[in-house]
Amino acid sequence: MKVLAGFILVLTALVPAYADTTQTWVVTATCDVNTPFGTPCFTPGNINAVFTTQLETGTFIDSEEGENFPFTGTEPVVTNISGTLDGQSMSLIPSPGNDWLQDGLPQEIMFSAGGQDYSLHFDLGVRLDRTNDFEFLKWSAVESVPEPAIFGMLFTAVLLLGLRRAQLSLRKVSGR
Repeated sequence: MKVLAGFILVLTALVPAYADTTQTWVVTATCDVNTPFGTPCFTPGNINAVFTTQLETGTFIDSEEGENFPFTGTEPVVTNISGTLDGQSMSLIPSPGNDWLQDGLPQEIMFSAGGQDYSLHFDLGVRLDRTNDFEFLKWSAVESVPEPAIFGMLFTAVLLLGLRRAQLSLRKVSGR
C-alpha cells in the first residue's frame, strides 16, 4: 500500500501544476535581416520588455498564413507590458480574443510605442507589424520564474522514496 502511495505521489509530480496563474515572461527581440523573405527593417526592432500574463481558458484564434484556426484551451493572455521598443515605452492595447502567447510565441499582441500602434504575431516567424509595414524578429520569450509547485512535489516524492528505502534497509539489518 505504501509503495502505491509513493507511486501516486511520483505521478502527481509529473502532472503540470500551477501554483499561480500569473506568469512573467522576459522578452527580447531584434530585427532579423536574414529572413528568407528579404524584408527590410523599418526600425531596429529592438524589444526589451516584460510581459505579464494570466492563464485563461477559452476559445483562441490561431492565425497562420492568413488562415484562422479557432481552438479551445488554456493559454497565457498578456495583461501588461513593461518595456521598450527602440527606446520608446511600450503600452498594451487590450483586444479581446487576442494578446496571448502560445508556447512563448506572440499571437496578435497589440501595443503602442512612440505614438505608433504595432502588433506582434507569429506567421512564418515572429512579425512586428505597423500600418503598411512589417518586419521579422529574432524572438526570445522566457518565463522568468519556474513554477515551484512542480519542483516541490518532485522533491517530496524523491524524499519519501529515499525514506522508504532507508526504512527497508533498516528492517533488513534488524532482521524483521
